[in-house]
Amino acid sequence: MVNIAVLVSGGGTNLQAILDAQARGEIKNGRVRAVISSNENAYALERARQAGVPGYVMKSLTSRTYPGPYVPPEKETTPEKDPVDTYNSLFSKARLVAPYTVTLKATQNSKGVANVRWAPSKKATLLKAYPSGTQVQVIAELDNWYQISDPSSGAVGFVNTAYVSK
Repeated sequence: MVNIAVLVSGGGTNLQAILDAQARGEIKNGRVRAVISSNENAYALERARQAGVPGYVMKSLTSRTYPGPYVPPEKETTPEKDPVDTYNSLFSKARLVAPYTVTLKATQNSKGVANVRWAPSKKATLLKAYPSGTQVQVIAELDNWYQISDPSSGAVGFVNTAYVSK
């Protein structure tokens, strides 16, 4: 199976055609695993989110700045307290993997939830606290962090490996 990344910049009609063909089983040996845009307002990112495909925004597709998780523009995309340059250097070290399912678990100190964060750091902005037992897909690995995608919402974030059981 070939992992496919689609580069987009606008409405995403070509992306939608690929996603529709994939849903009909016409793409036999590949799956769309990522959508990358240089335009944070590209509707194609919304199409990707609706299809459960992680979307990424890069300021310049020719730069060496690596993407973090896409958050729709109406939300804060780079929280002021998060050091973006530090996170970009961390993102560059992440290893993309063929997505696989894991179960989030609580630890003794986590009050029954697993925290999913904007970046791979316990200081990064909390995106959501998931209840123990929630299943998510790992899409990248970075030291003791996984970048995960929530298949039910399309949300993408990072979770410490201590909160995951395989």
